[in-house]
Amino acid sequence: MDQFSTLLNRRRYKQVALSAASLVFGTCGVALLRGSIGGNGVSASSSSLPQRLNPDLPADVQALIKDGRIASNMLPRLGKQSQRSLSECSPTVWHMSVQPDEHDTCTNSGVVPDSWNIPAMAPYLFFDDPESCCIGYFGAGYTCNIVEGCGDNDMEEKSAVITRSPTPKSSPRPSKKPVSPPPSVSPVTSDPSESQVTSPPSTSPITSAPFANPVTPAPVGVDSTQGEGCDKLWHISTQTGATYTCTNDAEFPDAWSQDGMKANFLFATADECCQRYFSGQECIQVDTCGLKDNSCHEWHISTAAGDAGVCSNSKDYPSVWKSQGMAENYILPSSVECCSRFFGGECSSVVDVCSGDDVGGASTFAPSRARTRAPITPNPTRTSKPSQSPTTAVTGATSAPVGVDSTQGEGCDKLWHISTQTGATYTCTNDAEFPDVWSRDGMKANFLFATADECCQRYFSGQECIQVDTCGLKDNSCHEWHISTAAGDAGVCSNSKDYPSVWKSQGMAENYILPSSVECCSRFFGGECSSVVDVCSGDDVGGASTIAPSRARTRAPITPNPTRTSKPSQSPTIAVTGSPTASPLRITNTTVATTTAATSTSVDSTTTKVAEDSLLSECAWHPSVDEAQACSNDPAYPREWDSEALKGLMLFDTAKSCCMEFHKMSDCTVVDVCGTATTTESPPATEDAADSSGSGCVGYHPSITQPQTCTNSDFFPAEWPYAMFKEDAATCCLQFFKTADCNVVEECGESSSSSDVSSTTSSPSSTDESCDRKWHVSTTGEKACVNDDIYPSAWKNNPILSAEFLLDSPSDCCERFFKDQQCAMISSCEEDAIDPCTEWHVSTQADGAKTCTNDDVYPSAWKSPSLRDKYIFYSPEACCENFFASSGGCIETINMCESSTAEVATVVTTTSTEASTTATSSSTKAPPNATSQWWPSGPPDAITCTFSDDYPPAFPSAFLYESRDACCSNHQDASCLTLKPSTSPTAKPTLRKLTDYPTLSPVVKVSKWYPLYDKAGAFLDKCVQNNQYPLWMEGGTNAGKYLFGSEEACCGSHDCSVLQNELVYWPDITGGIITCKSSAPPDWMVAENPEMLFASESDCCSAFSETGTC
Repeated sequence: MDQFSTLLNRRRYKQVALSAASLVFGTCGVALLRGSIGGNGVSASSSSLPQRLNPDLPADVQALIKDGRIASNMLPRLGKQSQRSLSECSPTVWHMSVQPDEHDTCTNSGVVPDSWNIPAMAPYLFFDDPESCCIGYFGAGYTCNIVEGCGDNDMEEKSAVITRSPTPKSSPRPSKKPVSPPPSVSPVTSDPSESQVTSPPSTSPITSAPFANPVTPAPVGVDSTQGEGCDKLWHISTQTGATYTCTNDAEFPDAWSQDGMKANFLFATADECCQRYFSGQECIQVDTCGLKDNSCHEWHISTAAGDAGVCSNSKDYPSVWKSQGMAENYILPSSVECCSRFFGGECSSVVDVCSGDDVGGASTFAPSRARTRAPITPNPTRTSKPSQSPTTAVTGATSAPVGVDSTQGEGCDKLWHISTQTGATYTCTNDAEFPDVWSRDGMKANFLFATADECCQRYFSGQECIQVDTCGLKDNSCHEWHISTAAGDAGVCSNSKDYPSVWKSQGMAENYILPSSVECCSRFFGGECSSVVDVCSGDDVGGASTIAPSRARTRAPITPNPTRTSKPSQSPTIAVTGSPTASPLRITNTTVATTTAATSTSVDSTTTKVAEDSLLSECAWHPSVDEAQACSNDPAYPREWDSEALKGLMLFDTAKSCCMEFHKMSDCTVVDVCGTATTTESPPATEDAADSSGSGCVGYHPSITQPQTCTNSDFFPAEWPYAMFKEDAATCCLQFFKTADCNVVEECGESSSSSDVSSTTSSPSSTDESCDRKWHVSTTGEKACVNDDIYPSAWKNNPILSAEFLLDSPSDCCERFFKDQQCAMISSCEEDAIDPCTEWHVSTQADGAKTCTNDDVYPSAWKSPSLRDKYIFYSPEACCENFFASSGGCIETINMCESSTAEVATVVTTTSTEASTTATSSSTKAPPNATSQWWPSGPPDAITCTFSDDYPPAFPSAFLYESRDACCSNHQDASCLTLKPSTSPTAKPTLRKLTDYPTLSPVVKVSKWYPLYDKAGAFLDKCVQNNQYPLWMEGGTNAGKYLFGSEEACCGSHDCSVLQNELVYWPDITGGIITCKSSAPPDWMVAENPEMLFASESDCCSAFSETGTC
């Protein structure tokens, strides 16, 4: 009898009826052998395929498992081919049994097909314990047989039911990374004549299997013992795809551990974390205590002195290598991939600090003979399915020494250039990844070439030059999904090419361009896309690719963006933000004679090698030519940088701009030879004003160096969206810290200081006399184009960004960034003030029902940046479309600028103005003394704008106003609004023909279910369906929170049951008298003016009665 039959005779098992509440094992000594034993081994059963596989397993893994089971029909032959023996059985390596008569079984026999020996598949196929094996292969809630395949004695057989029911503890997790059995033969090196694989596969390597580490969800309120005896703090998981999850791993932003933030983000127990973020929801708790440190699998180029061509897994490397956008290029999961990525597979040595060995070239690809360096392929576009083996993205791209005629790219009209891919050194390629500016006249001849040899000769003359030919490669744009920019598309993801090119720039691509429609819907709309448009197939697949919740639930909180780790996950992440905190600048001043001893820093004489008389009148900042990771204003730099072609790319007005562009502000040393920056080691918030004076303050935003602080410095991550910047410190404090008492650091004034909001003053941008300003998107988060100077300095200094973001006219700006959507145009120049004739709004006249006009009788708050795009429109058509589309459009439009109606317009304006003056005369009287101001008084839920001087002594100055309108606008005081007829009927001008000026195309919004809210901003717990929802509801991730496809979905998030059977109060105006009724309100009021609906009679009276009572 051969060795495999002998093995089967020793295998005993029995299924036992088990509890479905947890993982339970039963034992029995009764032997039961399935199948028959003959001289040739085991005969296959009628079906050699597994009865069930975990549906969460990737499709290629499932195919590999099924193929392995089919091959096991001829087990004796498999044994001879694979050369597996009993000595190879490992007690700690568990896998699915491939025996034809053993279904749903995990074993550690070591008998597996050779096809399973793929390192990338190991986490899905091999496990440290039988429990993990069962869940990984067959999922939770199913019976799994466990067969001990090692040892000579009969064993106690086990059967398990794996469930996902709540338990006090999480399911066991492997104590170390699953290890695949060693291959039966030595690695085979590729022939040098073939293309060498020197780049990662088409997707990030699979370094973890979520199915191998099952986690049992613990409902809130059940005391979890996870992590007992472990001092790790718990927080919401930042891992991609980990939803409704709390964990105690170390993967969270450093800012969370700072004073002032720690209490809100880090918790002593898992239950506290679950209660804080997922109260009432199922909460998964992932305990990492006792898990092995995975740093042994973080391989990189050795930074040890004298190491050349060496890969190591030591922790001695720059921390920036693990930052977002760099980790995937610098940190590799194995020494083999490290050697392949950086040294063409030819490491001189491999240093494994975990084992303490220098294994020499043992883990490298040893070539059979001397060869030229293999080409480095471009970083591939991520696809939705990982490939089973690395993909070579080059066609015949073996290294061609300069001078040897290369035939690459023949018949392809792509131009060659130096590669811009990270890690691609000494490389020319003909891909499309290069700055647009290179193709302009005057630059094209220096950057783009007809052949690879011309490129190599230009940049690497006399050097070994790698040539990467991309001709014939498939266009991956079908896998570039993003928010649809088409007019009227709300909650839509698309893979069209119609989106701003800046979305593909470094630092933005990973947040804006996603590899699949599912990830796009999950990232931007909480998994609830209204439609998915696939331009490659020509289909609008509706919501087919969206992630539908299994039941009505409140939305999980949106966490800050985690720092990217080396382990990719299998599912998308709901909208995330954030980036690593940048290190403070280290400014080195060579003019030590003029600085104090306490702050001076000695520098090498090499930084002062240029004589003083040779210094330029303007000391431009640029990457240092003497020091790595440094910026300098030393005039000794290549003269080519002064050319028009390179000046905007290499020279900067400030040190910060240089560091941000070339070193991402990480460990950037500033060498100042002109004496324009003080010598200091302070963080950016207190840096010398001389360095920031020319950088252009971009508005107030949360400080990335100090907790509970708002600042207007230009020290912030380049990836931050416009909504992160506010016009004043008070708004910033309230928006991000929910308090008016946060610290404020001023960077734009004459001095930098920290204070609270009370010392904050809003400094509007200065008006240039010539006012020859460029137009750009507002950086305050509004849907507007402006020509102020509040924008990142990089937009001005970098010609590529300047062409993208700074436009000549407001119409160009609106067309570029907002397409056919409503776009406000706000000029900072008096001579460019917007024509009032183009400011259309709903008529405020008592008899102006369903009327749009361009008169000036409307609340001044409507022109504020936060309300302008909701109330002011640039054509009567746009106004009517926005307010009355669902009720048949406007009854009338009144143009006050039409000459034929000027006389009537005067009557209308005068009468309305008199009425307005009469109505407000009592509230606009002169202040009784110099200290009286308008200010918001009362509790937060019942604010009233009051004119007096008895506000608290420490009341923030930002909340003191010159007018009642300003106070009402900022605090949504319901009592500010009055609804009363004019003193007498007014004449109406005749309707004129359409205007001659260009108008925006009307935008037809999709009808959606959304929650109603009153004028004070409080939701009424009632959902309606129409397309009259405000614009802010469809912006970004708000569409997933407030716009729904059904009433059930809307009510599931906003709890319609509260007032569904209760009365709603609304103002009824009859005969000039206002009364608040509790009957069913008019349909037009529900659909078009939900702010007129109130939960109580007192709220209604307060809003619409002149006396505040009915």
